[in-house]
Amino acid sequence: MFKRLKMGMAASLLLLATACSGTDHTGADGNTDQKGEANGQVELRMMWWGDQKRADITNEALQVFQEKHPNIKIVGEFAPSSGYFDKLNTQLASGTAPDVFFLGGNVVDYAKKNVLLNLDPYVGKELNLDGMDTTMVEYGRLDGKLQHISAGANARGIVINKALFEKAGIPLPDSDWTWDDYAAISKELSDKLGDGIFGTYNFTVDGMDIYLKQRGKQLYDMKNGTLGFAQEDVLAWFQYWEKASASGGVVTPEMQVSNPHDDTSKSLLITGKAAMSLLPSNQLAAFQSLTEDPLILHPVPRGPKGTGVVFESSQGLSGYANTKYPKEVATLMDF
Repeated sequence: MFKRLKMGMAASLLLLATACSGTDHTGADGNTDQKGEANGQVELRMMWWGDQKRADITNEALQVFQEKHPNIKIVGEFAPSSGYFDKLNTQLASGTAPDVFFLGGNVVDYAKKNVLLNLDPYVGKELNLDGMDTTMVEYGRLDGKLQHISAGANARGIVINKALFEKAGIPLPDSDWTWDDYAAISKELSDKLGDGIFGTYNFTVDGMDIYLKQRGKQLYDMKNGTLGFAQEDVLAWFQYWEKASASGGVVTPEMQVSNPHDDTSKSLLITGKAAMSLLPSNQLAAFQSLTEDPLILHPVPRGPKGTGVVFESSQGLSGYANTKYPKEVATLMDF
């Protein structure tokens, strides 16, 4: 349920990889000693999700890192967000995972699998966290160990295409709207705009944790290492989206698959075919840069216990538990 993850604020300053890929620790001359070092140089693999633009920014940052640390070479791999975790999971299962990789809200899943490097021994040495928000530092502490370094933070809201609201003659919603309001407005938008234009994307999965928080539940019970909800806690949420979809106010499954909401090159919000969706705050600028329609970020509909929206880590770096170079991994994260 966490396969779609969010880009981090200022993450481009922390993305450290080249656009090529590699799978071993062999030096340029092909000679490798027992520690995987070639001519005194250490080679790290790093993987992240994103497009070529992100890779280009990452390469620029990496160039600076390698100038500061000429003994560390970084070999990068990247994949679209839709296939990133399938690739990472395959590598973890085969023992060929990168030394460093990006994770999002699903970092808990990987901590439970014991595949993440414990970074505590390197804090205050290779890894200086003095300048980080303590809340974000603690976010990466799982099962009592520091296993994740946040690369940015955000909060989620409903992105609204104001041009479509104006075209439909519908006023912008109040900030204290409800989920019933959301469904009604979505249907009204679809009805008035017609011609394959929809009120909202379907975010049954992406919004489920918000729905649970609005009812005093959570996805994970970290203390006990179990799910924090039961089937009956989410049944109404799935029924809500089923009903909203049947009314015609929600993007069809076929269109949602071919036009993922988090792919700016294909998003129906950009092409003017969907008026609303759930969006991390740090992605608003990227969406706005691709359309002349004015976009705004609105509070999510309220539940019994408020919005359920929290300040959260958008994504971050974790090290592979079996890396041969934990100190260098910590040095890379520090940069």
